[in-house]
Amino acid sequence: MLPISNKTSTRISLIVSVLLVIALIVLLPWVPDVVRSMLDTADNVGDRAELSQEARTYVLIAAYAMIAVAFLAMGLLFFLLFDVLRERIFQPSLIRWLRGLSWCCFGEGALFFSIGFCFQIALGVGLAACFLGLCLRVVKNVIAEAIRIKDENDFTI
Repeated sequence: MLPISNKTSTRISLIVSVLLVIALIVLLPWVPDVVRSMLDTADNVGDRAELSQEARTYVLIAAYAMIAVAFLAMGLLFFLLFDVLRERIFQPSLIRWLRGLSWCCFGEGALFFSIGFCFQIALGVGLAACFLGLCLRVVKNVIAEAIRIKDENDFTI
């Protein structure tokens, strides 16, 4: 595999992020149809047709909330990637972006857990989102410690 520079890799990440945001925007009008189709599809666990209208409305609201959290996460990711492009790695702003991204992952996990009564696979997705949030917290803590050590060494003669 050809080696790719860090700047090129970061630019590729930015391009993919922009494409994902565009995809989210384009798909927004079809969210109610997709949710309705998913709720009307029977599975091995039970018949979702028995769900009340309130439960169906809750799932739709949860879907829109998931998309809102995804937009927030994408915004934070853009800030993070722009800091990396500017080579501002050991800055407190990087910690803020990572912290925000981790909370977005936990938020997505909670939203997916909340629809687990309808979609059993949502429990697995929620667990994966929470695990990703935990990984981001660990990376944030490692970078925060590296910043502390760097600042301490900058004051050393």
